[in-house]
Amino acid sequence: MRSDRIFGLVMIVVALGYILSATTIRSSFMSDPVGPRIFPYIIAVATLLCAGVMVLRPDPEVEWPRGPALMNLGLALVVLIGYAFAIRPLGFVIPTIIASGIISYQISPQIRTAILSGLGLGFGLQMMFKSVLGLNLIAIRPEAAKFLPVIQPVVDALDYVIQILKLILVSVYGYIAHLLSFIF
Repeated sequence: MRSDRIFGLVMIVVALGYILSATTIRSSFMSDPVGPRIFPYIIAVATLLCAGVMVLRPDPEVEWPRGPALMNLGLALVVLIGYAFAIRPLGFVIPTIIASGIISYQISPQIRTAILSGLGLGFGLQMMFKSVLGLNLIAIRPEAAKFLPVIQPVVDALDYVIQILKLILVSVYGYIAHLLSFIF
């Protein structure tokens, strides 16, 4: 109860700071009609509403984790902070493999599953971000590639596979469209 109210008050202060910082965003004369400030305002208003509910109607007092559960939460926090610091110097794939592998091991302590989860998430998210969302994340920095030379060829091979799948899908789509043009 008390912790909800404290967190709600902290989030109100954060949201007000977010609104204040959003007012300093300058928009160019060629921006869209809404402008670049609308998204931070929406996030801040949603945060204010949620924080207000937490202050006015807090949940009953909860029992915080102790012992091993608290250690696991602390380890997860350290891993995620390390992940945030490692992405810039190492690229996306290596930190994602390591962080998701460690967190997967915390969820289910089986080394094989954790390794496969880390590899799948590292390479899979890179390919999804690149091909589906069009984000050009740096998969692996050249400085990091010399220490792990096997990663870059795998990323390149997955890029190649995705390009082939795109060509196949476009060809199939064209063929189906051609067949449907005869029917309709």
